[in-house]
Amino acid sequence: MFRRINKTKIKILNLSLKWRIIIFYFFFGFIPLVFISYYSFFISSKSISSTTEKQVKELMNGVSQRMDAFYYKIKGDIYQLSDNPIVQLVFLQFSYSQRVQYLWDKLAKYRTNSVNYDRISLYTPTAELVLTTPKVNRAESKRLVSTSIITDAFSRDFSLYRINRGEAGSLLFIKRVYDFENNEEPVGLVIYEISNDMFTDFLDQVDIGEGIVKSIIGKNGEKIYEHNEGNVNKSTLSDSSFVKYSTNVSSLGWDISISIPEKVLFEDIYNLRNKSLFFSILVALIAFTSALFFIKRILVPIRKVIDGTKRFAEGDLDYRINLETGKELKVLSEAFNNMAQQLQSRQNELIQTNKLVSLGLLSASIAHEIKNPLAGIKTSVQAISKRKIYESSEREILNNVTSEVDRLNKIVTEMLNFAKPVPSVKSNVRIDAVVEKALTFLANDLKNKKVKVYNRLKPSEKYLDEDQFLQILINLMLNALASIKTEGGFINIHQENDSGEVLIIEDNGIGIPEDKLDKIYDPFFSMSKEGTGLGLSVVYSLAKQNNIDIEIDSAENAGTKVKLKFKGDNENG
Repeated sequence: MFRRINKTKIKILNLSLKWRIIIFYFFFGFIPLVFISYYSFFISSKSISSTTEKQVKELMNGVSQRMDAFYYKIKGDIYQLSDNPIVQLVFLQFSYSQRVQYLWDKLAKYRTNSVNYDRISLYTPTAELVLTTPKVNRAESKRLVSTSIITDAFSRDFSLYRINRGEAGSLLFIKRVYDFENNEEPVGLVIYEISNDMFTDFLDQVDIGEGIVKSIIGKNGEKIYEHNEGNVNKSTLSDSSFVKYSTNVSSLGWDISISIPEKVLFEDIYNLRNKSLFFSILVALIAFTSALFFIKRILVPIRKVIDGTKRFAEGDLDYRINLETGKELKVLSEAFNNMAQQLQSRQNELIQTNKLVSLGLLSASIAHEIKNPLAGIKTSVQAISKRKIYESSEREILNNVTSEVDRLNKIVTEMLNFAKPVPSVKSNVRIDAVVEKALTFLANDLKNKKVKVYNRLKPSEKYLDEDQFLQILINLMLNALASIKTEGGFINIHQENDSGEVLIIEDNGIGIPEDKLDKIYDPFFSMSKEGTGLGLSVVYSLAKQNNIDIEIDSAENAGTKVKLKFKGDNENG
């Protein structure tokens, strides 16, 4: 045995220097490098996977909370309506046609203003229809709600039923109405009919990536909603190639789930693995032809790479690996740095999405509570204005109140649009034509501020929603106008190159301070006293719906440049 070992030593000592360096590198260079790459990938992927899973779960819980909040909002509305004295009295007097038309007018206006309810109906305990809005003929009235549902619902104070009406189906919120003088004697039922779409839209707005499958299952196991973006074969959803996240909407008894392909969820991890493997082999091949001195020097950059990947794994995505020597390891460090930058961008996007979901829910709640009182205030002021008022100061006060109510109503409308955006209706659109339309809308504002516009766009066509793209352009140009405070202002509109993939809008306004650039998409953040702070938040949401990336470059007193980058999906329908 000792003779064999000695023979092996002799053979190694007899090798040429070239092969000695190769063997030395293989054991002390190549193998450690493979181990380091694998270790770095393992630690980074574990941290990224944990962070991504946490953020997706928070997003799912946000959807569930929004559905619950919407449910309790509707339930509160129907309880409030059932306690209305006019509604209570109409069940006692409807046979004489007293109050019925007056109540129908009020309910029709209430349903129109709320935008949530497809139908509001009143029924007697014997399933006789008192009134319904919108109106239907006698034959249709018999098919609105079955007698069995009316009979069953009358046995409880509040009931919730799901019926198959329309493509999406509907929910019936049913509340007993009690006698005006005896609150223990039920006299009828109030029924709100609401499309399932009002609830499923919260899940439909979730956009994590391509190929995801979203579904909602009722408490009895029935399928309420399903959206398969990539036409995925359902038999593959149970495979390990998909990761499923589920949560429960307690108020409705629904189970909502999202199945995400691993290639979408862990895209950055796979890219990191491939790049690590590629650059490890590259470094190995180069190092094979290097001298022993080069091998010793390369150990220092490798340690920096290890330290950098550990910093990334610990969540320090702002850290960058800076190498002064070692060309190949510089390429590897740049790959890790690019990975960290992409992860940071994805993390910021998820944070922004969660922030918009939460603030959208708050905005919708506040806006619904404010809108009706504003309408009452404006109606009262208009009624007073019709009287003879001889004092000009009094007339001026009334006009100011009306103006401020209109301004508040505009803010509330923007909040509602922000909370529940309209789905995109895409088609092939001429970009230069939409820009011209936006400039036409803003012609008076441009003229009043004496701002020159240099429109150098060439004809190009993209696949997107024309109205939403017009809204994006108008908001961006209004921001540019607001930033121009002196004479000689201009707005320059052009393309980055002949392909038309990037549209640029730049101005010579006051710009945006560097410490505020990361807040410009936050709802209710505005640098203008007249602004609502929702403009760029709406622009961000609409751009995402239309597959447009926004890049804003600005500095204080140096103007602002906005780049709209159209993705590949914008090329055609």
